[in-house]
Amino acid sequence: QAVSPPRVPGFNVGGVPRAQRTRGAAEMVASGRVLWIVLALGSELAVAGPAGLPGVLRGLFADITEAPPGLPAWQPWSDGTATVAAPSAAPEAAPVAPAVEKAPLGGASVAPRVGHTPSAEWLPQDTNALLVCFAIGTSCAIVAKLLIGVAYTLDRVRSVSGKESQEQALGATESTALVAGGSGDPAEAPSLLRAAAIVLIGLSPLFNCVLLGESYSSVLIAMVAMHWGAMLVLPALYTAVRAWFGHARPTLQFYRALAEETSQDVVQKSLRGGVLGVVFFVGAVFGFLLFRCRTASWDFCVKNFRDPLEDYGFESHSFLFRMIAAVYFTLWNPVVEEFFWRVFLHRELGTALGIGGEESLLGQMDSKDVGPWMGLVYGLLETLPSRPTLVRWGISCLYASYHMWPVKVVFQDIWIYYAPLGFCFLVCLGRLLLVLRENPNFGLPAAYLLHVWVDAAFAALCLFELHPLAVAVAR
Repeated sequence: QAVSPPRVPGFNVGGVPRAQRTRGAAEMVASGRVLWIVLALGSELAVAGPAGLPGVLRGLFADITEAPPGLPAWQPWSDGTATVAAPSAAPEAAPVAPAVEKAPLGGASVAPRVGHTPSAEWLPQDTNALLVCFAIGTSCAIVAKLLIGVAYTLDRVRSVSGKESQEQALGATESTALVAGGSGDPAEAPSLLRAAAIVLIGLSPLFNCVLLGESYSSVLIAMVAMHWGAMLVLPALYTAVRAWFGHARPTLQFYRALAEETSQDVVQKSLRGGVLGVVFFVGAVFGFLLFRCRTASWDFCVKNFRDPLEDYGFESHSFLFRMIAAVYFTLWNPVVEEFFWRVFLHRELGTALGIGGEESLLGQMDSKDVGPWMGLVYGLLETLPSRPTLVRWGISCLYASYHMWPVKVVFQDIWIYYAPLGFCFLVCLGRLLLVLRENPNFGLPAAYLLHVWVDAAFAALCLFELHPLAVAVAR
């Protein structure tokens, strides 16, 4: 049996970009065998306990990379050449690169790619990337916290000033006293300038992905900077600016009410969102099976999602680092996105345009006393585009816009064909998440759980090849 060669990090091997390389038929067959391994991971962790987690992960990686009985051994990458791996000299010897015999195809002889399977051990570049991500997240979190502190301080100062004004107005008429003793927040009229600022903030994730993602050829840096910068610092900055002009009180009161509403019936709402999420997870997996090249070869078939992400920063990282990134993406991305798209942008754009009050944002949608699921159906029927729903559809379009860069990354040369389909799907998904957000029987917990399952499906398809049995079932 061939011994897997050592991994060589880098985007280019032999001067040939990885996107131009093709996978050997033997490896294509040998790589799809992991779904049943993932199913067994939970039971192994239950037996081993937390202390045995590193050993379980190493065993999981070995099960993924070793060829099962009856399937060819792992083959190194080749570019225009067929390679035949020589057997190792001794089983106990340290892994070395196997000797290969090159048979040029089409008259072209190009140096073969050495290594493909990610390392099972933690690598120095993993530590470096983790430190960079931690530095980005920590610095942005500190800035956002300072900005929120500024907004809160300004609100407290105005509150104290309002009380002093009320005491000084004791001898005034009743109407004058009421004005002086109010909240101190002047009435606001709709503002196109504020609406334009909110739209620009809504487009900031797209700008972030294009500028940072393409500049550094890194999905990871683009994702972390988007979460902690575009989706956290910018809303905090906007809130601080609003506080400077005396409009912090309604905002802070809104988020207090939102936190109180979200804490009610969390378990029931989460379970309902989880049911919807499982349906989306299964649909995403079978949709990928339907469109991938190993199921049916056609002009617009999808090769896989893992290789394009390796081109954008993950090639030199270990399998454990990829697992950590997948967990971060699955659990944290929905938290940030639900707050940014379904709460902050929705409220601020609605108030800036004077369309849609805050009542709908606090779960006041009429459930028609028909139960949670029929209430959800009625809510979906009321989502047809109209003036009251203009803000909701606009936010959903902004939500779909930044996903066009990930679509471009994972679909590579055929992304332009999948972009319209993906945009329409993501607009509808964003609108569904907003309906869940506004429905009192679902709320933010249900929207979060549905989002988690959607992200988990994408993470699983990027990390693992599907087992041949799943392909046979799909066919």
